[in-house]
Amino acid sequence: MMSISAAYACCAMLAWLLLPTGVAAESLSHSVLVLDQSSAGLPFNTALASAVRSTLNAESSQPISFYSENLDANRFFGSQYEEDYVRFLNAKYGDRPVSVIIVVGVSALDFIERNRERIWPSAPVVFVAIDEATITRRLLPQNVTGATMQLTLQDMVKVARMVVPDLDAVAIVGDPLERQTFYRHFKEEMPSVANQLKIIDLMNLPVPELKKQLSSLPERTAVLYTGIYYTSEGISYVPGELVSQIAEWANRPLVISMSSYLNKGAIGGYIVQAEPIGQQAARLALRILNGESASDISVVKVASPLIFEWSALRRWGISDSTLPPGSEVWFRIPSLWVQYRLHMAALLTALLVQTCLLAG
Repeated sequence: MMSISAAYACCAMLAWLLLPTGVAAESLSHSVLVLDQSSAGLPFNTALASAVRSTLNAESSQPISFYSENLDANRFFGSQYEEDYVRFLNAKYGDRPVSVIIVVGVSALDFIERNRERIWPSAPVVFVAIDEATITRRLLPQNVTGATMQLTLQDMVKVARMVVPDLDAVAIVGDPLERQTFYRHFKEEMPSVANQLKIIDLMNLPVPELKKQLSSLPERTAVLYTGIYYTSEGISYVPGELVSQIAEWANRPLVISMSSYLNKGAIGGYIVQAEPIGQQAARLALRILNGESASDISVVKVASPLIFEWSALRRWGISDSTLPPGSEVWFRIPSLWVQYRLHMAALLTALLVQTCLLAG
């Protein structure tokens, strides 16, 4: 006769076998969901998510299911949109447990703080791509940790002073700051900057008008670009794709701060890099998956290196020697000697031999 314990074991096994295949598989592994405040497909955010995934795969001893969602908060907002999005997430993940939520950007963190109890009430949260000042000003809820990024308006002004002697004004190009996600906190710094310099507001202009204004800026001016996602004309853009045009239109150096804006003609700046942020997010998530409480993990900082573009330095007549120590200069075009040193060495050798023969 079958014992009671054996009967329970058989029942448990039968229940397990009757579970849907996907649910059974999900229960065997941890899962990480990246909730990004931006739209899908942006180069910076795609690189960040890829870094999260590759780091999880490389540094975890067990399989981790990876999911990603995008709020698209630069272009879609409002209480009704948020309610619909919550319903969408509940419907999509109702039978799929999420072990850790990685939120990218302050809008995503705000969304999770308002709605976590309705979607994933017990899931720990790791935030990334939020500036240090914003995190310092807010009280984080329980079961939340993360990594701040170095991104300030003052840093962009500092770079502008490096490349424009006797800087008198900065022209700010991008969406209105109140509608921004990554750069919204610049609004808090504006009064301080306005006390130092003249601010030329080129935000939210139609593109033809922006082109006209950029071509006639005063001499001691630098251009600071945040990002254009959605113009006053109702046209949607990928911010990085406009950098080349803005750099071409502007009669003054263009300062940037995102890795996806590089190699497009801007002078450079303190550059927020997607890969280190994604790697840090994944490592914090792995610590949680390995048993640490998110509340016990200190918030860390991801620094932004000072990077300049070689061709833009040449365009504006700026010598590498005037840059601060530790600056990186990217995208150098090697000299003819470096590119063709073997060919030129062979040519010089041939000429030397010929000269010796003629002399003999």
